[in-house]
Amino acid sequence: MLKRIASWLCCLVLLLSCAGGPSSATVDKTPARPGATAPALQLPPLTLTLWHPWSGRKEQALDALARSFEQLHPEIRIRLEAHPVASLVHDYAAVAADAGGPQLLLLRGRYVGELALSQHLLPLDTVVPTPTLTLLLPAALANGQVNGHPYGMPLSLDALVFWYDRRMLTRQPASLMDLFAAPGATVTSTVAPDATTTATPQPSIKLAYHLSLVTTLPYLYALDGRLQNASDGVALGTTMRPAAVHWLSALQDLMAQPQVRASDDLALVDRALQIGHAWSAIDWSYQGSEYESVWGKDAIGVAGLLPATTGGKAPPTMVAADVLSVNPVTNAEQRMAAYSFVRYALSEEAQTNLAKIAGVVPANSRAKVDAATHALRAAINTAVPEPTTLDSRSWAILNDMVQNVLTGNAVPEQALDAATAQLQPAH
Repeated sequence: MLKRIASWLCCLVLLLSCAGGPSSATVDKTPARPGATAPALQLPPLTLTLWHPWSGRKEQALDALARSFEQLHPEIRIRLEAHPVASLVHDYAAVAADAGGPQLLLLRGRYVGELALSQHLLPLDTVVPTPTLTLLLPAALANGQVNGHPYGMPLSLDALVFWYDRRMLTRQPASLMDLFAAPGATVTSTVAPDATTTATPQPSIKLAYHLSLVTTLPYLYALDGRLQNASDGVALGTTMRPAAVHWLSALQDLMAQPQVRASDDLALVDRALQIGHAWSAIDWSYQGSEYESVWGKDAIGVAGLLPATTGGKAPPTMVAADVLSVNPVTNAEQRMAAYSFVRYALSEEAQTNLAKIAGVVPANSRAKVDAATHALRAAINTAVPEPTTLDSRSWAILNDMVQNVLTGNAVPEQALDAATAQLQPAH
């Protein structure tokens, strides 16, 4: 019996020795290095989405800006998403109201007020350091502010300026009346009316001017008028009524001037420019390449807006900025990353590259620019921002007011009274 038990025990020991436990020959007995830690877990980059309305060279410049930022911040990715300019603000407001949407938004400053008052944009008071803010054109910075607080930081700016062909105007006119009094001339159109006729000499056009609410506002300001003021929201119909009537009447007179193509029909104004009839134009600064193609690079002159009469008050330059804003629907990590992108976008390096690739006027005064952009900067002397406190409905009402006067559907007083009544807050 004892022999049988001993035999079983020997078999059990033999089985245990072969059961698969590591042998002493295969166990790594090397002691761990002092201070050694486990390999760090590699987290995927944080992705921020930026909605924008840019296309062409401007979109290419924005993409280059985003990739340069990623090189400095490899833990962050910027995903660009283009949206039609006509629907950008409406689409963003809709998704932001449902606690969604992109983390970053690039939009025209005039729309900041409506979105900020709806709490769809974050205030950016402490995001950008003061030394950087002092380098930004004040009017461009103001175009992203509402009630003194910034809700958008200007990436680039557009300005309403006076373009002229220096071959036809050897000196800059002192005023619009000085321009209209210049000796007339005829030009030969390079575009024949149709295939069966030849081009014939036609009177030159001394000024081409697309008339709209925003493009003519500087001339209201030159009359010390405003759309709104602090004491009453509808200043046009009350304290500013005399200036507003004068302004609207002057637009009618401008349309009646001989050798002036001033109209609310953009296609009509554009055609006069494209066939080379116009000596000068009041237009936005981003159109510089168009005038270069029509008049030639060496013939372009640019200046601030001319006063209506010689010796009269010069209108301020209207500045419209494209501003970067941040969606409140962001977590802390996304918010800090978005703020970093905004700061980089305003830097001298980023602004210089933006101007070089897109041909825009950068908001940072330290950005290096070419001669043409430098001339535009010089033309932006006494600049004012587009209004930011009007909502979409108010813009539409005021645009209709100007349109009704220009088309002859109403005299200035009637159009002004109708707009004032519609702008009154409901009681």
